[in-house]
Amino acid sequence: MKLGAKRFLAVSALILVFVTFLTAYYYMGKNNLDSSHFISLNAGWCMTVDGKTYEDVDLEVFVPQQQHKRSIISMSRTMPEEIIKNPVLKLYTIHSAFEIFFDNELYYTSCMEEYEQGKVVGYGLSFINIPDDYAGKDLRIVLYVNEDKAFTSIDAPLLYNENYLYKDFIIQNRMPLAINMFLFVFGLCLFPISIVFSVKNGKFFKLVCVSIFSVVVSLWSICSYDIISLFTYNFKVKAYLEFISLYICPLYVLLYFRSEMMNGHKWMKWLFATTEMIQVLYLALSFSLQFFNVVHLSAMLSGEHIIILLVAVNMVVAIVYEMKNSTKKKRPVVFGIIVFIAIGALDMARYNLGKYVFSDRVFHYVSMLCIGTLILVITQIVDFCQEISNMLSDAIRQSALEEMAYTDSLTEISNRRRCEKEFEKMDMSDKTYGMICFDLNNLKKANDILGHEKGDLLIRSFAEVLNETYGEVGIPCRMGGDEFIVLFPDVTGINLRELYDRLKENIIRKNSEIEGVRITTAIGYSDNSVHKEWKSADIYRDADRKMYNNKMAMKAQRV
Repeated sequence: MKLGAKRFLAVSALILVFVTFLTAYYYMGKNNLDSSHFISLNAGWCMTVDGKTYEDVDLEVFVPQQQHKRSIISMSRTMPEEIIKNPVLKLYTIHSAFEIFFDNELYYTSCMEEYEQGKVVGYGLSFINIPDDYAGKDLRIVLYVNEDKAFTSIDAPLLYNENYLYKDFIIQNRMPLAINMFLFVFGLCLFPISIVFSVKNGKFFKLVCVSIFSVVVSLWSICSYDIISLFTYNFKVKAYLEFISLYICPLYVLLYFRSEMMNGHKWMKWLFATTEMIQVLYLALSFSLQFFNVVHLSAMLSGEHIIILLVAVNMVVAIVYEMKNSTKKKRPVVFGIIVFIAIGALDMARYNLGKYVFSDRVFHYVSMLCIGTLILVITQIVDFCQEISNMLSDAIRQSALEEMAYTDSLTEISNRRRCEKEFEKMDMSDKTYGMICFDLNNLKKANDILGHEKGDLLIRSFAEVLNETYGEVGIPCRMGGDEFIVLFPDVTGINLRELYDRLKENIIRKNSEIEGVRITTAIGYSDNSVHKEWKSADIYRDADRKMYNNKMAMKAQRV
């Protein structure tokens, strides 16, 4: 088995173990509440649904017919004699305004104004403080349904001790709370980082999509699990936040696969463009209808599900195309996407089957999409780390190749190619720059009489002298043969006289260390401090000319 396949299997196994642990821990939390903290008001109800009465109803098994807009449900029972301290009524309602009566006296109302105006009511948990002397009183709850096919079952109200209400709620939802908080914070932190990376390298645009998608899914899931109740009791805020985040989620999923689809076959481009156009138009239509209170977002959910299916088709096509044509097999990401698609498809199937097909049964929908998103995010992190590792390896390899291309193999200082590149940089600079040209004397004599080994020693020794003298302030280069140059990209503040004195000292020291050869050199310096219009080529010619004159003067002295 290849190393890549082993790594893929190992990552897959770890993720599966992690998901199994999360699922088990989540469901264990559901059954880990102290029953002394609450009383379930599930049995003993008298129900009136659109004029039809049901006696001795148990809400755990009671399934009312599909409710439509303006339906009214009245449910009443006698409060239990058992006393709960600091009593709070925990009530879950779906797209319904409601009124609460004790002994036929109105005690609490919610969203009645929105219901009267036909606006969004929303759904979620209400925590209602009730009188301490509730025991034996008649409780009546009237639900005013505000959407078609709003629900298929009614959750039993809970009589709760307020001191334990939020603690138990957090315990009960600790795993989705932890997962969604992680996704939200992760997405917020990743977004600016991904923007920076994507500006430098377009392939990291996928990370931008992942960061936004992570935040949006977490917001939707926090509303879906009613964790939003920890932050606000406003049903409208919850409804708008949940549906808007759900409606825009597929957009970022589609953008994630844009590069694969647009680089694919012609029919793939057509499929992507069509899906993108439908999605954008549906977003504009649904948001407009909601804004003008013509049709609520919840009523257009079936259309959004069709768009999600189209996006899923794009995802599958993009994955298959990528696996067939890409030389880099991103197995962790593919695994994460497949798991995400599977969980999303299961979620959508459960929701629609429970609401529209098996509507004669008690249906409690709990989404697992946040776990699918978490797996997708984990695989993206793995892929991101691999991508960064590959980029660093490529950068190191490229740096090594550039170093070899710009380094003289004999002396290990910069070569002529590097010198010419620095010429171009200096010509684009507005600083005063200069250079010193050197001609190493007696190299031909050393090669002819003492051999090339001694000639190479002379060249290397002189390069060492130049590097020791000018390496900290300039760029020593070997132009070829016995010609050397030191470039100064900025001569401001450089004491050339002091450096020249140090050069002579270093030559004397080096001559005492090597045997058989002796370093002497002709020098010529020039810069553009006087002739501002001069370019590097002009300075080089002037320095080379001065070096040649110095060489001629040295020969005349020897004669």
